Amino acid sequence: MGFARPLAKGDERIVAMERTQQVLGLPNGEHLQLAKQIELSLLKTFDESMNINGYMSAFLADLDYTDEEVYRIFAVLVTSGVTACYVDTRDKAPDTFLPLRCADIEYTGKLARPVP
Repeated sequence: MGFARPLAKGDERIVAMERTQQVLGLPNGEHLQLAKQIELSLLKTFDESMNINGYMSAFLADLDYTDEEVYRIFAVLVTSGVTACYVDTRDKAPDTFLPLRCADIEYTGKLARPVP
């Protein structure tokens, strides 16, 4: 987690966060610098980039938040996102909320293998 997105390329939320970070004069700390180095490697090898979870995990670690504090913050973020999706689609026609089904996705990765 923290890199790539299953159904989209890039993450537009990072651009907004970087802009806010710059306005507030907050530097790229060691964790965010490492995350960006990992992203460069993933872009080069797999054409995949960092997502907002990777960015925020590194950013908050640079601000000395603990892993437990970051986990709690993310729990609230997920809840607010679900609420926003609900409000946005509540009055729309049925089957318009996240209409993509698992059967609609063609998996092209490695075949299933036993896990020891």
